[in-house]
Amino acid sequence: IKERGGVEVTGIEANPGAAQVSKGRLDRVIVTDLDSLDSLPLPPRYFDCIVCADVLEHLLDPERVLSVMLRYLKPEGSVVISIPNIRNSDILTDLLVKGRWQYQPAGILDATHLRFFTLHEIRELLDRLGLQAEGMQASVSPENPALDAMANVVQQLGGDRERFLQESRVIQYIFRARPVPASRPPAVTEPRHQNAPATVDDVQRDLQLRKKRVALIYEDALRRDTPGEYCR
Repeated sequence: IKERGGVEVTGIEANPGAAQVSKGRLDRVIVTDLDSLDSLPLPPRYFDCIVCADVLEHLLDPERVLSVMLRYLKPEGSVVISIPNIRNSDILTDLLVKGRWQYQPAGILDATHLRFFTLHEIRELLDRLGLQAEGMQASVSPENPALDAMANVVQQLGGDRERFLQESRVIQYIFRARPVPASRPPAVTEPRHQNAPATVDDVQRDLQLRKKRVALIYEDALRRDTPGEYCR
């Protein structure tokens, strides 16, 4: 994100060691435990974009934490979240066929994951927080040989076969969402002559347009790619 230029990036990290290294790369790093987060040392509506990169699944109450973060998002700002998909066919095969739910050092069943999501649950989460999805990307795994058999069972039990085939190949979803606009009349402002001197508000607004502010919430960002290209 920083390589684009014209962007102020604030990192939020729980690990003091990782935060110390990140201070050399970001404009600001806030060291805090997200599970106990109640506020940030910043004014409300500060950020143009909030990026939750592989972090919500690690939290005790991701909805509460995200609701706190949304206080610092501008009304026209955006939220980018990346979340693993527990409906992946490899996970289902191990569970249904082998009776195994084995945590791993990384991946969908990362040993540090506390919460699990499907596409439906992600959309429900966004809806409860008053966020409207504007775009979605997904990383997919190679087709599982057992996929057709599982899809047939889903259909026999009354489920959507095609939806299952699509969703069960997904490893991770990346969503971009924005707050649903509140119903309010437009603000009325006095017209200003073209040659009149700029006001303080004009200068601040111009600076905000030139330099976007991004909150980067990450789980060990030093070893993970961030969906920064999706934050626009």
